[in-house]
Amino acid sequence: SQSFIIKSRNMKNKIIFILGRIASVFGTQIYNFVFALFVLYTTGSALNFAITLILETIPRILLGPVAGIAADRWNRKIVIVGSDFISALLLIISYVFLSVTGNNLWLVFLLTFFLNAINTVFDVTMTASLNLLFGINGMQQICAINEGITSMVTLISPVLGAVLYSFTDFKIFILLNGISFLLSAILELMFDFPTSKEMPCSKNSFLNELSESFTYIKKEKIILVLYCSAIFINIFYSLGATVSFPVIITNYLKMTEVQYGILETISSIGMLVSSAVFGIYQPKKKYSVIIISLMLEATSIFLISLPMLLTGEIPWFSVYCVILFLLGVSVTSVNINVRILMQQIIPDHMKGKVLGTLSSFCLSVSPIIILVGSIYIDNNNPYILVAVCGTAFIILSLILRHNKYFKEM
Repeated sequence: SQSFIIKSRNMKNKIIFILGRIASVFGTQIYNFVFALFVLYTTGSALNFAITLILETIPRILLGPVAGIAADRWNRKIVIVGSDFISALLLIISYVFLSVTGNNLWLVFLLTFFLNAINTVFDVTMTASLNLLFGINGMQQICAINEGITSMVTLISPVLGAVLYSFTDFKIFILLNGISFLLSAILELMFDFPTSKEMPCSKNSFLNELSESFTYIKKEKIILVLYCSAIFINIFYSLGATVSFPVIITNYLKMTEVQYGILETISSIGMLVSSAVFGIYQPKKKYSVIIISLMLEATSIFLISLPMLLTGEIPWFSVYCVILFLLGVSVTSVNINVRILMQQIIPDHMKGKVLGTLSSFCLSVSPIIILVGSIYIDNNNPYILVAVCGTAFIILSLILRHNKYFKEM
């Protein structure tokens, strides 16, 4: 029957998706972790480390709308497979070149920039294709599985990466990442894409399609509210957690590298638990889940500043284990439920360009924020910055709780 065919196709796509994501995410996570170590140990510069974070963001800002339009115009399967093949080729060529010339930091920076540019095209196209590949009923589970894979790999890759880096040259990680992308591309060749009647090939110009995206976002008030909020959430999270937290742990609380690694692991466990919960449980009122998760995330960021507020013999390592676990749970909960909402609201023939534009929109301030935050923390107490970000985040969550468009979800 038609129902059996659709279920079989969705199951086949799910298996391919899981295996492909494990291969590519595992290779990328180890590469990113070792790349950060390589930069820190080679230069010892916080600024160069900030450059690595900026190189991950700028391609997404510049290419998000272009990638989205490409996803809506071209065959999505070809775009997905082609992106991974090009990434694999770029990494393998770079490995050969660096083996001949020796390690070159600026060449690796350039490689990272182009990899993130290609990955932007892949991510936008894959996200726009989820409904086609798995159906609307399978969205909750596949989003949870995707977050779960990322969390599981994030849990394992720092330990494995650190062990391998201690006796292996950095170039080997470039080769391993190239092989992981190649395996992912081969698996993706087997994706079974159904034909969507809702996806006519657009003949509009790039500027017209970009204008169409903005018109749609402006018309759909809930999307506009969500992504305007996401800009501020990215700012608060970047300053309060991404930039400040490692400095607080290492420079102020004088915790060891092992303790820092355990805290990162605890955060990944929180993400994994949240992914498992939402893989089984499908909340009907996503509005309530998103608001509660945002409040939990905001409170967790504020609690990072506790050592500034409390004195005495307090087991800060144990306290931070709880905070990082809650942060991991809440971030993943927000990600899963917001992504499902986007899939349900945006029509298939516009998913690529709308999601690509929104991605650029959200990340537009990140490079400046990371740079300014790093400079501030180098010269000031990071606890104050964390407390301010956490408080502002809590206020934003309370505002969203009473937003009329949110309540209509």
